[in-house]
Amino acid sequence: SVINIKEGRLGGIGNSIKVMDIVKNFKGHVWIGGMLETGIGRSFNVSMASLSDIDYPGDTSPNDKYFTHDIVKNPFTMENGTIKPNMGYGIGVEISEEYLKKYTVEEGFIV
Repeated sequence: SVINIKEGRLGGIGNSIKVMDIVKNFKGHVWIGGMLETGIGRSFNVSMASLSDIDYPGDTSPNDKYFTHDIVKNPFTMENGTIKPNMGYGIGVEISEEYLKKYTVEEGFIV
């Protein structure tokens, strides 16, 4: 009666919403989960968990639970048991180019 949706395992938000719609058509419940994502992936989890069709938005934590420093400048925080989506452009996160370059091993495009 409850389906746990992890966008990273389902191939993104589009597939996740399709699964959510199927579950809702069968009167089931949806729980959003995460998989130790950086702030980029976490942005998708938090955004999806904030949808009105989601019954159980749990299983998402602030960035600092898993990373001492994330690759985003505006990590998610928890206040009174709630994580709110970032309201910036696009997916709402701002990448720390400096931190990302510090740990980049190789740059280039794979064709």
